Amino acid sequence: MRRGIRSTYVEVESEEKYVRGKIDFSREARKSAARAHMTNLVHDELLPDRPENRLVKATLLYLRRSSRDNGNAWRATQLLSAFEGVRRCANVDVDLARCVDDRSTRAYGTLIAWCRVFLRGESFTMFKGESIATALLFPMEKVFEDYVGRLLRRKASHDALVNRVELQATGQWLFEGRRVPLRPDILCECGNGRRVVPDTKWKRVCGPRDLSVTDTHQMYAYGQRYRANGESMQHVVLVYPWHDGVSTGLMPEGRHVSGDGVQVDMFFFDLSNAATSVSSLLETIKALAGCEE
Repeated sequence: MRRGIRSTYVEVESEEKYVRGKIDFSREARKSAARAHMTNLVHDELLPDRPENRLVKATLLYLRRSSRDNGNAWRATQLLSAFEGVRRCANVDVDLARCVDDRSTRAYGTLIAWCRVFLRGESFTMFKGESIATALLFPMEKVFEDYVGRLLRRKASHDALVNRVELQATGQWLFEGRRVPLRPDILCECGNGRRVVPDTKWKRVCGPRDLSVTDTHQMYAYGQRYRANGESMQHVVLVYPWHDGVSTGLMPEGRHVSGDGVQVDMFFFDLSNAATSVSSLLETIKALAGCEE
C-alpha cells in the first residue's frame, strides 16, 4: 500500500470533442444531430479498476463489516480510501479467474490468497475442496497467559476484597537504576494492601520435581521486588494448564518457601472448566493474601 496499488489499461468508451484512440462507428451512426460536434471514441486508460484491486476492496469491506475490533475496522476504512477509483466486486469467482500472475502483480500473490480465504469462506476451519487450507498459529504460552489473566480480572472486578488485577504489570526492576524491568503476567492487589503475583506457564508439569531452575529464579525475583513494606512473606503462584496426571487447583506438595520470605505455589488451571478454575484461583489468591471473608 505504501507504494500504491497497481493499475492496468482498461478499454473506455467516451464522447469527446477531440479524437483519441479509435472512433466507435456503430455509436457514431446512431448519434443525434444535436451531438454532431462530439465524437464517440474507444480508447485505453491506465486505471486501478482491475480484478486484483476489486478483490482487495471487497475483502476490506467484508472485514470492516465483520470485525468486532474498532481498531481493525478503522484501519480497513483507512485502506479503503486508496480504492476509491475501483468498482465493487460483482462476482468473486469471475474476478479470481481473471487475476493475472505477472511482474506487475507479484506483490499481490499472498494478498489474493487471503482474499480467497475470506470471500469464498475458506476459513481456518475444515472445508471441502482441493484448495490449500490456511491456518493461523498462535504461541500457546501467550494465549494461555491472556486467557487466564482476562478471566481473573473479570472475576475480580465483582469481588469487593480485591482492589485490582493488573496484566503485564510494570514499575519494578531487577536491579537498581531501573535496569532489567520485571513484568509478571498478573499482579493482584487485595483489599488489605497485600499483593500476590500469579504467573502463567504453558508447560506440562506433574509436580515440584518438574519445575525448571529458570522459572524458580524468575518467581524468586518477583517475590523480592513486589513485597510490600513490612510484609514478612511474599506469595507467588505458578499457574499451569491442568492435565490427567494432576489434580486441579492448588498442589499442596508444590509449595516452595525461601529463607528470606518468598513462597512459591503451584496451581493447575482446568481449561475445560475455566469458570470453576478461575473462581478457585481467585479464592487461592485471597487466602494467600489473608483477605478472606
